[in-house]
Amino acid sequence: MRAFPTLLKLAREGDAFYQNQVGYCLDTGKGARRNRRQAAHWYELAAKGGSVEAMGNLAVLYENGSGVRRDLRRALGLYKQGAAMRDAWC
Repeated sequence: MRAFPTLLKLAREGDAFYQNQVGYCLDTGKGARRNRRQAAHWYELAAKGGSVEAMGNLAVLYENGSGVRRDLRRALGLYKQGAAMRDAWC
């Protein structure tokens, strides 16, 4: 994906939407080399910035232990936080 450098630039500027997108690219290997540890970092930033999608994505990583130490309590907390924000996926 040629758009990754642009997404990364916008993510570094603090935009939660783009932070989640960078996390997704790193998580899936689309447009960037797969690195779930870095994906978790970007999802975390995006979740702190209010991205409900990032909360769900980060919860999946914690649930599966992908790029982070498996932590079912943390995963459940993120799912609940997303659900409280009315995210149907969470």
